[in-house]
Formats: sequence, structure tokens, C-alpha cells
Amino acid sequence: MMRTVAAVAVAVLLAAAVAAEASSLKVGYYDKSCRGVENVVKWHVARAIKANRKSGAALVRLIFHDCFVRGCDASVLLDPTPENPNTEKTAPINIGLAAFDLLDDIKSAVEDRCPGVVSCADILIFAARDAASLLSNGHVHFDALAGRLDGVHSHAAEAQQDLPDSTFTIAELIQNFKRKNFTIEELVILSGAHAVGVGHCSSLRARLTAPADQILPAYRGLLAGKCAKGPDPIVPNNIRDEDAGAVAAAVPGFLPKLRKVKDFLDN
Repeated sequence: MMRTVAAVAVAVLLAAAVAAEASSLKVGYYDKSCRGVENVVKWHVARAIKANRKSGAALVRLIFHDCFVRGCDASVLLDPTPENPNTEKTAPINIGLAAFDLLDDIKSAVEDRCPGVVSCADILIFAARDAASLLSNGHVHFDALAGRLDGVHSHAAEAQQDLPDSTFTIAELIQNFKRKNFTIEELVILSGAHAVGVGHCSSLRARLTAPADQILPAYRGLLAGKCAKGPDPIVPNNIRDEDAGAVAAAVPGFLPKLRKVKDFLDN
């Protein structure tokens, strides 16, 4: 159920992003120029998730952090250079983003098949779509529009300004998503993407002192135990599973968990 919620969140994100992109996007864009490219991407994503399911969650997170800033242009993938040392990837809010090596492997395989044809932006879209489908055991799947061009501009300051912080209140989140033309309903659905993957202790420090009406005391104590040590928010032993049901008494469904004040993020 939780993975299905996350998969639906990806579908909503891509649907909203497509509405703001060029009408030249279409399903099967590479059918003639790079036949079978989506199967290549899916094979690599499936292999990665089989080895480590967190890879799927990492792709889900990447697609949001990419599309929410400049649209789905893969600008979040750009490495810093002497000319631009502060790309989106270096923004503090993007700390802990992963799956870059996986996407490099996929890009390499695609280039071997069809040199210079498929954009990184479309590869990221296909990969996130496939991750959502695999994480939901196939319950959520959709045809992905393609034909995007890769972005050449990437700025840490833009990512820091546009992306919602883990400490945002619900009012701040509503305004943040409204600026990107998302409704409150879409905001709630997109929040469901937190149903898979891991969370960094740096994102939940404030929750460790939250009052009982904001988080269950027993769950707060559990989080405190998981995040008691380690100053680095991205080291493996300083990360905990975002699905509270995996380590505490499960509360079925995403929204019921929120109603029972069992979410470790302020928002």
C-alpha cells in the first residue's frame, strides 16, 4: 500500500510537469530513433532495485528534486565545474540525493545503443516511472511522454529557494506548491512519496523535541535512539527507514499514520 502511494505521487508529479512543458512531448518518442530504449532503462532499474530497494526510492526523490526547480530537464544531474561550482547537486537541500551512479550506467548503456539520441532528462523520467512501477509491484504504471531537452543551467541557489524544506509548516508547504501550480490535493499525494526510502536525521532533528500532540512520544523516543549519534546526515548509520510501520506498530495507510501523529517530518 505504502509503495503504491509513492508510485501515485510520481505519476501526479509527472502529469503536472508535462502540463507545463512543450506540446512536442509524446509517448513513443524514440520508437524510430532508439527503438527499445525504455526496455534498456527498465532492465537497469529493475536490476538495481533487486540489489537494493533504496535505489528505487532514490530515483523517486531525484525526479521531484529535478522537476520542481526548472522543470524536468535533468539539471539536478549536472556536476559542478570551475565555471559553475554551485550546481543544484551541491545545494544543502539536495544533500543525500543518490542514484547518480545508476543513472550514469543507464546513460552509458543507452549511448552504446543510440549515441547522442536520448536526453538525460528523458532517461530520468523513464527511470523514475519504472522505479514507481516496480516499487508498487506493478499496481501503478503509465506511459511516459518523452522528447525533452537537457538543461544547461543549474544553480544551487535556485534549488535552495524552490524546493520545500523538511521543516516547513503546512501553510508554508501550501504556498510553496501553489507557486508551482500544485493544488493542496496534489501536495498531499506527493507527500506520499515519503512512504518509501530513508530519511536523514538532519531533516528530523526538530521532531525530537516536538510536543506529544505533534508526534507520538514512543515514536519520538524511537527516532531519538536512531539519531543519537553521527554528525554527518548522510552516513548510512545516521539514516532511518521512513516507513514507521517497519520499526513500530504498523498503522495501515499513509493518511491514517499522519492522523495518528506518526510522521517524523514537521510537514
